[in-house]
Amino acid sequence: MRFVEISVDGGKTWQYGGFMGENAPLAWRFWATEVEVKTPRKLTILARATDGKGVVQPMAAASNAGGYANNSIQRVNCRCHRVAPS
Repeated sequence: MRFVEISVDGGKTWQYGGFMGENAPLAWRFWATEVEVKTPRKLTILARATDGKGVVQPMAAASNAGGYANNSIQRVNCRCHRVAPS
């Protein structure tokens, strides 16, 4: 994987996430990032990866009869209750 990006505005803008730990061929990678939230709210975080050839994960998975090979952008819904002071 070349890099991972995060969006909190439905994919309009993206920010880089930082990898953690060692890189190994064909292995999962841990990553982390910070997201600034100015008011408590529900939030959907999108995460997408780009590989070494520049191929970016698609927004939606291509459907198939078995439901396999879902390589689409992942979405995580969360609720932000507290906001860090400015």
